[in-house]
Formats: sequence, structure tokens, C-alpha cells
Amino acid sequence: MQPNLPDTAIRLDQTSEQLRLVLPLLSKHAADFGPESYALWFSYIAGNQPELAADLVDVITAGARLTAQQTAHLFERHVRDAEASSVAKVSAALTALLLQVAGSTSEVQAASSRSQQLFDTLPTILQGAAATPPSDVSGAHEAVQPASLSIARELAEQSRLMAASLLTFVQQLNRAQLQVDALRTELQQVRQEARVDALTGLQNRRAFDEALLMRIDDAREAGVPLTLIMIDVDHFKRFNDTLGHVMGDKALGAVAKTVQQNLKGKDFVARFGGEEFVVLLGDTPLPAARQVAENLRQAIARIRIRKSATGEVVGGITVSCGLALLHPDDAPVDLLDRADVALYLAKAAGRNQVMVSERAVPARQPG
Repeated sequence: MQPNLPDTAIRLDQTSEQLRLVLPLLSKHAADFGPESYALWFSYIAGNQPELAADLVDVITAGARLTAQQTAHLFERHVRDAEASSVAKVSAALTALLLQVAGSTSEVQAASSRSQQLFDTLPTILQGAAATPPSDVSGAHEAVQPASLSIARELAEQSRLMAASLLTFVQQLNRAQLQVDALRTELQQVRQEARVDALTGLQNRRAFDEALLMRIDDAREAGVPLTLIMIDVDHFKRFNDTLGHVMGDKALGAVAKTVQQNLKGKDFVARFGGEEFVVLLGDTPLPAARQVAENLRQAIARIRIRKSATGEVVGGITVSCGLALLHPDDAPVDLLDRADVALYLAKAAGRNQVMVSERAVPARQPG
């Protein structure tokens, strides 16, 4: 590094060097040259994410190329949430620092208060000394001058000012600590809200994508089955056109609530998009998962919702369900595709039923 370079120039040199190193990696290992690939490999070169480096070491060692799905997974895991994670860590560190400073300041304040007490007694002591005749023993004692009293009073006043300043500082630190706590809470809420569907209160597609990757890893590590159920409300467009979007929203909310009520706490459910929902059943073989899906289908068929304007009860909500079991060599998209195929088969067979697909067939048509 050249001496006496401004910080901005140093950072520019570092960035240029990192860019020079990123391009060969993109060419050799990336799925494409898109922004996600670039951000992923730039973060790797920057060297400040050891977990990302650990995930990529096998790819680099083998000279392999990431797939688009692997790139998206690593980007979500290490890059997209890195800023929020960093903010949370900084917030926690700042809180700890504030507590330490506040504790140290309290000790200083206590010492200052004690000094003030001593200074407050000093004028009285000096006045008493001034009234006392010179000691015959010392032979050198002189009467205390009025100027000494003035200095003592000034010292006492300065001590009081110091104590007041320290008290104000402690109060400011306490307020700052409360603000940091509030910011951390807000950050957690924002991250949570970013994964929650506003209409149904279920987890959303982003949360599902993250959960799918984790559940697949967990299932493989534990050697247990993982089953995916895709649920689609039948003829939902017709329902909306006939009864209006308000009733359509009520129907989706009722379906979401019914699905939640008929699942175990360890199961994962999310709104996949539109009128589609997804369920992940961990440690659940296909026959048991099919029974779960059938129970959900029957429970949803019993839903009755009421029109706000007239009080009329509306029923007739049905769903089609497609099931797929995770295979040993499945990527997440493979499991999704098979469940989607099964859903297509259920709709093609007349809707309001559960189907399973273990093979690839042409993608389903809308409707």
C-alpha cells in the first residue's frame, strides 16, 4: 500500500483490485453474470464473510459452476440479509458499549459527589482555621487569608457543575440506550413483516423459499422424509367475479385459517401467491401426507363465510391439492415442480381432490 494516500484513494484501489479478481471467478464458477452472481462473488473476494467462503470452497476446489438455484440460495443466505444482520450486530454492540459507559459514568458521578461533599466542608474548615491563633508547637502557622475561602467556594461550585454535567450525560446515555433498543425491535419487526403475507397472516413466498432450503437440509441430515403439499382454491377467479374481491379476500383468509388449524406446530404453511398455498410436512411419509392433505381438503369444503352487507352465508369453497415427496437427488425446484404437476393432475381430474405425482409431465395451465 502506498504511504500517505487518502482513505478514499486506498478504498478505490482495493475495490479495483477486488473487481479484477471477481471477473475470473464469475467466468469460471458463476451461473451467469447477473447482479446476484456478481454480488455473491464480490462478497467472497471482500473476505469479510467466512461462512460464505466455507460454502464456496468446495465449488472452487472442484472447479465447478453454481446453478441458478444455488446462486439464489447463497445470495439470500449471505448477501441479501447481510445488511440487516450487520445492523443487528452493531446495535447489540452499541448497546453493550452504552451500558459499559453508563456504568463507568455512574462510578465517576459517585466519586464526584463525594468530592463535592469534601469541597462543601472545606470553607467551614478554613474559617475555623482562620479563627485559630498560630500554634506555639509549629511556630510557623499563619492565619488563613480571605482569598483561600474564595478559592474553596469556587472549587465547590465547580464540583457541583461537574456532578450536574455527569448526571445529564447519564440521562442522555439512558435515552440513547432506549433508542437503540427501539431500533433493534423495529429491525426485527421489519424483517418479520417482510416474510408475512398481509392478507392472510401466513408466511409469504420469500419465507417459504428460505424454509424450503432449510427443511430439505434438515430432512437429509436426519434421514427422514419431507413432503410438500400445494393447495389451490378451485375456480377462484369465478368466485371473485361473482361475489367481489372483498368476499374473495375473506375466502382466502378463511382457507389460511383452516389450514393452520389443521396442522401441527412443526409443520410449515405459507401463501405461495394468489390463491395458492404450500405446506411442508417434515418427517412425514407420503401416505401420511396424503391423509393430511385429504383432511385439509375436507375441512376447507366445510368453510362458510358471511356477506357483510346482507349476512348471507356463502359456502362452496373447494381446493385441489398436489403432493410430492423429496427425492435424494432433488433440488428445491424439482420438489416444487412435482407438487405443481400433481396439482395440475388434480385440477384436470375435476378439482376438489388430492393427487400425487412422482414423474414429470407438462406444466399445468392456468385456471
